[in-house]
Amino acid sequence: MEVPDIEICSDNTEVIITQCMFHTNEFQNNEHYDNCTTPEGINYIRPIDSGTTGTFCKLFTTNKTKYFTQSSEDGLFAIEFLFKIMNLTATAENHPTIPTIHIQTYHPDYSLQWKPPPDAPKALLFENDLRKETSAFIGLQNYFTKVILRQSKTRTINHKTFRSVLGLEPQYFDYFAFDVDAKYLLVQPSPTFSPANNTGIFSIEHPKDFSTQEVKEQQRTKTLLSSLGLAGGAFGVSLSLYKVLFGESRLKPCPVQPPTLMLSSSERVVRLENRVQELEELLQECFFDTSYLKQIGSSSFAYKEDEKAVIIDGVQNPFEG
Repeated sequence: MEVPDIEICSDNTEVIITQCMFHTNEFQNNEHYDNCTTPEGINYIRPIDSGTTGTFCKLFTTNKTKYFTQSSEDGLFAIEFLFKIMNLTATAENHPTIPTIHIQTYHPDYSLQWKPPPDAPKALLFENDLRKETSAFIGLQNYFTKVILRQSKTRTINHKTFRSVLGLEPQYFDYFAFDVDAKYLLVQPSPTFSPANNTGIFSIEHPKDFSTQEVKEQQRTKTLLSSLGLAGGAFGVSLSLYKVLFGESRLKPCPVQPPTLMLSSSERVVRLENRVQELEELLQECFFDTSYLKQIGSSSFAYKEDEKAVIIDGVQNPFEG
């Protein structure tokens, strides 16, 4: 796991990292650098612009040259930082507690030099805030802050694609962040820590097992297809109500009006007989008893071509033309 970049900020006064201590897994060949600067001149601390008046920040970065490992003797187990707040009175003006500094860890792939403008898209602002949500902690005067880092991956949806709006499989952006578990322990003066030269200590280290990582994935709660599904439910209710009121078995899409067929009484009788016969054949294929249909057919309307008359249950129509 790559050593994260660390943003260190204080209010109303400068903060100085007096010493960095790199500890290996075997606690051998530990490296101690005053002011986080190696004898070769490599400085792991650089000043950065916080973007906020009255806030002074510095950035610790190894440029991806240091890694946390579990078993290698060359890998790191923990990094300790001794810091000094230059003006304790000034930094406590805005806080009713003891003097503190604000610390934020970032994945090295995420540049702290990029600050989203106020009018940036909501997706970028959300991503920036999400990175800061779980990876911040504080350093306290005369306290040792022990931080366990756990790397996590968040999959955010690209909201500009039509697939995500429609409700199909969206396109994701993957980025890595850190979740921190901080513990605060009171420190006593020692050869390592002198209150005259230091304000506090904080350290970051990896968990015992980081072969797995937590993956968080965004999901859209509203899509075009889900909206159409809701509309389909409402349309079904409307269609059922229309059938109850008007008795229409088949509907045409509005505003298309189905044609009106003008049929004579004889044609209607013939069409009815044909439909009854088709229904009878269908029921016979399904092993239904069709004797009742035959009985209905014998007592229904019958048309006589040669007499040009309609017979109703054996009685001649008195209005014969």
